[in-house]
Amino acid sequence: MKKIIMAAAVLYSVGAHAQSASHGGVQLQKGQVINSSTTAETDIDISMGTMKNNIGAKAKMIVIGENPSSYTLTLQTVSMKMSMDGMGQNMSFDSDKPEDMNGEVGKTFSGKFTKLDTFQVSKKDGKTTLLSQPAEEQENPMMMGMGNQQNNGFSGAFLVLPSTKIGFSWMDSATLKTTKTKTTYTLQSIDNGVATVKQSSTMDGTNEFETQGMTMNMTINMKTEGIIKVNAQSGTVISNNSNIDMTGSMDAMGQQIPITSKIVSTSTYQ
Repeated sequence: MKKIIMAAAVLYSVGAHAQSASHGGVQLQKGQVINSSTTAETDIDISMGTMKNNIGAKAKMIVIGENPSSYTLTLQTVSMKMSMDGMGQNMSFDSDKPEDMNGEVGKTFSGKFTKLDTFQVSKKDGKTTLLSQPAEEQENPMMMGMGNQQNNGFSGAFLVLPSTKIGFSWMDSATLKTTKTKTTYTLQSIDNGVATVKQSSTMDGTNEFETQGMTMNMTINMKTEGIIKVNAQSGTVISNNSNIDMTGSMDAMGQQIPITSKIVSTSTYQ
């Protein structure tokens, strides 16, 4: 069971995509609440078999501070649901059910639904910086799926348009440890203040983590195509629909395990 949870969580975690591109910069109000909802349907093919994985999470962000260059927000995961079917095993989890929270998966996520994380968003370009990083997320790969939900919760919530010219394209890149992401955005239209932006990105890199005393390495190559709806005035994202294709391999106990995955992800912000 833990192997299924771990494999699915690791694969889903690499689906995170940072955004840092309102024409006038991000505009928020102190006390403003942003509720995010993210779902992902994942088909995974590894040498041990195939898996289907559905994950959904809701989070809440609140603007608690402001300085001349940025806003400070809190982030809290409100709920999470997931189901996994593969390699002869089935698993489901619903954080709203006490019996699930008291089970194996619930104990893994213990504390995630009460902890407040804090991050900053730049007024100028929408770039986000997480100010608090739970230690358990760094040490436990089974937390990566939840970590990605939080990452999508804050970094995917803002997109600054450098131009309002239809057809204008711009690029962005980011490096996180040993993972590099390159993204091209193209402004397709603006209708009643809502901009439609096409997103194309690639992610390449490696990940190393430990679980149950065993070191595992993962190499990934990921391509994302998506459509983002964003408030052109405030720089707050309304929705993000993405299709992700990933290939890679996982090195565990001296064995090289090939992996392919397709992810359909939808995020909304209100």
